[in-house]
Amino acid sequence: MSKVPSALTDMFERNQKHAESRKGIPTLMQMHNRQRTPDDGVMIITCADPRLNPYAIFGLDETAQQRFPVVIRNAGGRTFDALRSIAVLDAIGSPSTIVVMHHSDCGMTHFHDADVKNILLSRTEDPAERKWIENTKYGEMLGPPEDSIREDVTLLRNSPFVRKETQIVGVKYDVFKGTVEVINVP
Repeated sequence: MSKVPSALTDMFERNQKHAESRKGIPTLMQMHNRQRTPDDGVMIITCADPRLNPYAIFGLDETAQQRFPVVIRNAGGRTFDALRSIAVLDAIGSPSTIVVMHHSDCGMTHFHDADVKNILLSRTEDPAERKWIENTKYGEMLGPPEDSIREDVTLLRNSPFVRKETQIVGVKYDVFKGTVEVINVP
């Protein structure tokens, strides 16, 4: 058996405490049946930034005892990066609302596609890998969060992977104040 990296040791110890206090949770199929209720269910697409905890931000129960949203997280909370998951989760859960939540002080506003490409290109000499890296979009945000929110909401509204009747709401989270603001997307 391989040695556990020291960075994980504390996490595993906290997990032990978590497991000891954990209450019973529903099975996946029980949750699935609850999520199939028409005009109910929320999916949140947001950033992987550890300063964002959608369950805490929206006062949600993490134990899945109540109806709860599905949360998809990635660098920048970009919807183009989440489309496969959105399609799968929409097919099996039928959420009536998708929330696109970007935030202030996001890393994708500080590190742009060119920065990410340069780092990745420095790691390989393989021509095929270099081509793949060059042709990939990494989700940079060149303006304020409102701009990327509008871009991502529009992408979802035009996507064949999202039902046309699904409500799509853009939200900006202020990491310093802890507040959310709905962003109007015409």
